[in-house]
Amino acid sequence: DPTFAQRMDSGLRGTPGVTWHGGLDRTSTLALMAACDVGLSWRDTCLDDSLELSTKALEYASVGTPPVLNRTPMHERVFGADYPLFTDATTTVTDLLARVHSDRELLRRTTEIALAATEHYTMTAAVARTRRILARAFPSASAAGGQPLRVVIAGHDLKFMRGIADLLAARADLDVRIDEWSALAVHDEGHSRAMLAWADVVICEWVGPNAVWYSTRLLPHQRLIMRLHRFELNAPWIRDLQPSAVSRIVCVNEHYRQRTVAETAFANDTVVVIPNAIDRDWFDRPAALGADRVLGMLGIVPFRKRPDRALSILRAVNEGLASARIPGPPFLLSLKSALPWELT
Repeated sequence: DPTFAQRMDSGLRGTPGVTWHGGLDRTSTLALMAACDVGLSWRDTCLDDSLELSTKALEYASVGTPPVLNRTPMHERVFGADYPLFTDATTTVTDLLARVHSDRELLRRTTEIALAATEHYTMTAAVARTRRILARAFPSASAAGGQPLRVVIAGHDLKFMRGIADLLAARADLDVRIDEWSALAVHDEGHSRAMLAWADVVICEWVGPNAVWYSTRLLPHQRLIMRLHRFELNAPWIRDLQPSAVSRIVCVNEHYRQRTVAETAFANDTVVVIPNAIDRDWFDRPAALGADRVLGMLGIVPFRKRPDRALSILRAVNEGLASARIPGPPFLLSLKSALPWELT
């Protein structure tokens, strides 16, 4: 549009009630924004699906000037679904401005919400996140100099251990190697013997035949740590362990710690609780579109985890929605699990 620049210039200079400040440096711009009550940052609705977060909206909020915004999933994630200055099909910009003009307490609360929303995006918060990432990638050595401690992790199913193993392997004071068994009681014995001869510490993931093998062959200078989950308590091989060889048995919760103490020959102070680990940073992310209509179940094997109950809950929820005539798509059930026939 060749007339756009001229029309904008005329509008900015000649419209009553409009003050055009022209181009300003960043410091002056932020000072001007801070002097305002409300910032106008709503956009054409064709951009509602965009994942780009406007830096203008954050800059307004960071200096205590709450912005008027389109109601979009991204803006709700940043500012909260109950943010008072969202425009939508029934609420216009002028409606919102009239509301905060007549209710200064609402404006004050909205300012607090906007300021809090920007904390995640400050340089201080960004530095803290980056430091945490770097600390995990390059952990400091707890031992000053000397030969790294040699650690072997042995087991047939390392799904709960791989993340921990990666963190241990990143340490300068640890040398970590894996003795991965092909099945619960199947392994390359030559490789296991080489690992045993090399290790200072052995960690057995699951107290299975791997734990029996290592506990009956451990050398006097070595330490053996085992992680017990549940099924091992009912297994016959747990009686074949050599208790004196075990430094610690780690249970995933207090219930199984108590059962282990009651049902095995291990002393109370040998058995400790460290829950299964999850990487919480992986959960610091926006939910997928439609996640508010998805039920999740982690693990359906063995059947005692009761996937049938999850199906019953799903059916009851959807029948309840239908009978109450609540609009929207039906709930879905998302399962993350191995399947029974995949296990050996």
